[in-house]
Amino acid sequence: MPSRVGRRGRLVRLLLNLQALYTIVGAWISDNIVGPWTSLWEEITKAVVRGWIITWQRWLNAWSGILLALFPGARREVRGRPRAHSEAWGAWLKGATGTFNALLEQEGLTEPVAPADGPAPAPPAPYASAQRARRRWIRRWLGDWGPERGADGPAAPPTRPPSAPPAAARHPSTLARGSVLFDLPSGYAVASTVPRRGLVDDLRVQSEAAVGRIFGAVRAGAARLLAPGRPPAAGRGRNPALRRDSGAGGLFQPLPTGAFAAKWEDGHVWTASDFVLRAGYPLEEHTVTTSDGYILTMHRIPRTGGKEVTLFQHGVLDTSLGWVANGSVGSQAFAAYDAGFDVWLGNSRSNAPRMHADRACQGLRYWHYSANEQAMGDVGAQVEHIHAVKMAELGGSNGGGNERERGGAAGEGTATSHAAGRFREDAPATRSSSRRRRTSGSNGVAPRRAPSADELQGDDEGESRQPAPPARDDATPLPTTHCKGLSFRIPEERRDPAPEHLPYNLQGVGHSLGAACLLMYVTVCRMQGRPHRLRRLVLMSPAGFHSHVPRTIAACKWLMPWAARLMDLVLPGRGLGLRLPSPFLRYVTFKLTLDLSELPALQSLVRRSMQALMSGDGSEWDLAMQMPHYNSTSMPAVSLHTGAHFGQWARDPAFRLFDHGSAAANRAVYAAPRPPSIAHNYRLLDVPVDLVAGTSDRVVGVEDVKMHARWLARSGQPIHLREFDVGHMDLTFAVKPELRDHVLRRLLRPL
Repeated sequence: MPSRVGRRGRLVRLLLNLQALYTIVGAWISDNIVGPWTSLWEEITKAVVRGWIITWQRWLNAWSGILLALFPGARREVRGRPRAHSEAWGAWLKGATGTFNALLEQEGLTEPVAPADGPAPAPPAPYASAQRARRRWIRRWLGDWGPERGADGPAAPPTRPPSAPPAAARHPSTLARGSVLFDLPSGYAVASTVPRRGLVDDLRVQSEAAVGRIFGAVRAGAARLLAPGRPPAAGRGRNPALRRDSGAGGLFQPLPTGAFAAKWEDGHVWTASDFVLRAGYPLEEHTVTTSDGYILTMHRIPRTGGKEVTLFQHGVLDTSLGWVANGSVGSQAFAAYDAGFDVWLGNSRSNAPRMHADRACQGLRYWHYSANEQAMGDVGAQVEHIHAVKMAELGGSNGGGNERERGGAAGEGTATSHAAGRFREDAPATRSSSRRRRTSGSNGVAPRRAPSADELQGDDEGESRQPAPPARDDATPLPTTHCKGLSFRIPEERRDPAPEHLPYNLQGVGHSLGAACLLMYVTVCRMQGRPHRLRRLVLMSPAGFHSHVPRTIAACKWLMPWAARLMDLVLPGRGLGLRLPSPFLRYVTFKLTLDLSELPALQSLVRRSMQALMSGDGSEWDLAMQMPHYNSTSMPAVSLHTGAHFGQWARDPAFRLFDHGSAAANRAVYAAPRPPSIAHNYRLLDVPVDLVAGTSDRVVGVEDVKMHARWLARSGQPIHLREFDVGHMDLTFAVKPELRDHVLRRLLRPL
């Protein structure tokens, strides 16, 4: 019996030793053979995946180049701008002159100066040897940019003629302006500031994450098989950076659909506030409620107590971001602030947050508005809010008529300030009084998060997706508007309002639809005998006259009015928000635009295609679509009735208010069978108007802007028209110093 027990014990000890030996050997194999080899093949697989993606990109770019060759002059476009830059820098290196002198010579601003007593001796050059060594090093690396080499070594630097000819004569392929050396691309601040990935980059990251998970599972399985008794090490078999809560769950993420698309954005949607703070400027965010209940967001770059004030109003499918998207050196709003203006950036109800004070006016009811409401409701409320704030700051009365005389356009307002300093808290208790919170306005401000899917309301397609109105800290009840509240009736006997003596000067700068809304607001106020507060208008390609419509939207001038009438018959009091219909489609489309920067031929093909669809408009549409406000949740939209209003403007060259489709409906709104013509009432204007047109603009052409000028000439006020070689979007999006300086000079003119 003891011998049997002893044999059993020895057998158990032997099995335990064998198990321990198996665990040790298995762990060694797992750590020294399986682990390194699976890691090696994991990296090889990732490299293969990256190579496939890069090869696919190259093939796509190559076929895009073949298709691009079908466009006339497209071969030069693929390399046009980089080639101009390289040739300009090459010309400077050959001449070996200072950069400033190179600019002067290429601009043709230099003249020869002959010495009186013959040629002057060459000035001493203590650093000549170092300069020659630097030039040799530069020529060595830049190859054919430097002078030709002879048989006996480097050739001597070329001698300059006494009078350098213009750049176009010396270098025919170089741009005439020497400033091409330092030209900045459109939207450069967006590309350098906003951390976003394109769809191809997302595919690469997700593919590498999937490969890592597969090999991690192989390593974990091998470890359990070869060393079953060893506890798993921390992080073994699974990369903790790829957990589900980090946004890379499973092998691939689920496709974004419906309200969950907000979770697929890059964590934060950058707005004008982020660009203002990133550029180092102070910021105030104001919330304004229009008289018909729409809640708008304004951005202010404040000069508290300043008397010169400017309101910037964006165009269709744009936001206030367009005025600050080119950074501190290329944005119109920053240039105005640097010149001493108190800058306000307006928004319209077509943009986020798309809130309404009355919950009954959400969904399809939210989109029941035209350019009438955007002019008298949005612009009017923002102008009155600026008026209330400036009167509170400067200690004036809230003159110019009571609230009923102003049409109730002021609305309610709150403000969040990110600026240094203090705001007067003893402001009068008006409907536009502001509640303020102070935070830091440094460059290192943390961006605010985008609204989550749970905070978004409305239908699954996003037509009325809007956060709930913010909590209020006072007992003032919200007005019950029932989606109406604006008056467009024109009195039979017009009375001029009492002259205002305001302690500030408010000037308006508008683009496209924003410029038309400024004109409509001022003109209707004059027709109704109400004060409008504005002292000057600077309008860039104002909408209203559309003698030529791009072929892409040519059919819309007929379809939109009929669609709006059908909507009013079937679903009265409702509208539609027109944009890309699906959050997933918006996500894929705008992600793909980010990939164009890595595919120059495809980028040029997209640009040429969009320009062809827009009848040759010279705007950089591909770069404009990379603006952060084009995203799956808060993409700017245009309402169906606003589109119908554009169609009416294209068919009736009189720039009228919205036509409701019948004499009875128009009489109920305007007390007239036809809507009033804004152009016919330009004679009532009492402010100077400066017009800017783009010779490459095919959306609002030069002839359309000149039509505004011809009608405005009847007002007797100073009218100024200037043309620039830019497209429609480039009036605000592109970095054009000459355009920016011109607008600033007009704003600085005495009133």
